[in-house]
Parts: sequence; structure tokens; C-alpha cells
Amino acid sequence: MAKDPIKRAGNGTYYFRANLGYHPITGKQIQKYRSGFATKKEAREDYSRLILSSAKELNEKKKTVSFQTCIEDTYLPWYKTQVKESTYLNRCSTIQKHFAYFYKMATDEIEPIHVQSWQLELAKQFSPNYIHVVQGLLSLAFDRAIVLGIAKKNPSRMIGNIKSQKTQVDFWTLEEFQKVISLLYKGDYYEHYLFISFWVLCCL
Repeated sequence: MAKDPIKRAGNGTYYFRANLGYHPITGKQIQKYRSGFATKKEAREDYSRLILSSAKELNEKKKTVSFQTCIEDTYLPWYKTQVKESTYLNRCSTIQKHFAYFYKMATDEIEPIHVQSWQLELAKQFSPNYIHVVQGLLSLAFDRAIVLGIAKKNPSRMIGNIKSQKTQVDFWTLEEFQKVISLLYKGDYYEHYLFISFWVLCCL
């Protein structure tokens, strides 16, 4: 059975401490204290009004959290604790550069169509493999926003990531290999070393 939040003070008046959920940005618990009520009924009525109004206020705040605030105040500080410092520094600049496209939008108002438009803009400048990595970071950011109650959906995962491309490696033909090693002078230490190295790599 839940404990009654309404308490009686030593002077005969009533008071309560209300837990109003968690701040949508900092994640810290929100509490409010009220006292001096003449009757328990008055205290309970005020407690109920406070709970209802605070729930509505928190929902409104969640809807209006900009993506910039979500990324810079919430996601990046958390992400820094999840990866090596060198990884964080490298990806932080990438995140800030490419996520700026959404910064003026409310986090929960970003739709799949917005992410697709962003994909197409990136495609004008970058390779599919690079875009694939950047969108992977975007999907992680939305996952975190959902966990914190800032967003209800992940538009990046809804549309799917852009397909990466396998890097094609051009191998020497046997004729090309024989032509290269025929040009190496085995009387020279360095070239003789290259000759042996090429043979070993070819056999692998």
C-alpha cells in the first residue's frame, strides 16, 4: 500500500512533499514542498492540483525541447561517458556539424520525412559509407531521447539507414605481378626485401 503523502506537523497543521517526476533535460527528480494547511482535506486537494498541473507542464516541456538542447545538454554529456575520449572528440565534431540541420526543430516533432531530406542533402557531398556512419549516430541520439521521455519515436530508424557500399580492391593479375617483380633489383637490400614481401603477400 502506498504511503499517504499528507503528513501532520507538530503544530497541528498539515504538509506534503510531492514528487513531480523528472526534468526532461537534466533528468533530476523534481520535488515541491507545501505546508501550513489547516485541514488534511485542504492539503490533499492542493496536492492533487499540483500533481495534475505539473504532469501537464512536464509534457509540454518535453514536446518543446529543441533538438539542439537535446543533443548538447543531454546526449553528448552522456555519450562522452560511453566511449573513449578520442572517439568522443572525433565524433562530437561530426555530430555537431551534421545534426545542426535539425537544431531549430523540437525533438519530438522531427518526422521521417525530415530525416530523408537530410539524407539527400548529405548525399550531395558525402559517400554512402560516411552517411551510413553519421545516420547511425543520429539513430543512437533518438534512442536516448526516447529513453529520457523527450521523444516518442525514432524517425531515423523508421526510414532505415542509407546502404553502405563495399570497398572494391583492385588486385594485380599474375601478369602484372610478374612485371612488377621483374623490375626489382635483387642485388639491392631494400628491393630484395620488397621482392620477398611481394612473394609472401601473393602466396597468402
